[in-house]
Amino acid sequence: MKFRYTLFLLVLFSSAKLFSQTDSIEVYLIDAYCTREIPYIFKLSFYTSDVCKSKVILEDKYEFGVSYEPTDLHKTEIALSNLSFTDNIVNFVIITETDSGVINK
Repeated sequence: MKFRYTLFLLVLFSSAKLFSQTDSIEVYLIDAYCTREIPYIFKLSFYTSDVCKSKVILEDKYEFGVSYEPTDLHKTEIALSNLSFTDNIVNFVIITETDSGVINK
């Protein structure tokens, strides 16, 4: 009986570990702000839990590359002078791509 119980626990924990593995990447934001003086520059920096390429999308219509080579520290400066926004608050989404081609938002 003890052997069956041990075998059951072994199978249970092994399958839980197998199904919990994902290719998601955690993003840790360091800075995300716009300069106060003209020309307005959006400064963005963050690091990731694994090396990856990255890009940022502003207001669902402007896409900019951040890191073109796999890295875990990402930094960019984007000139906002030629872009138009409806509000002073600009939403952005960081998108990462792993070496295996998995894309995370």
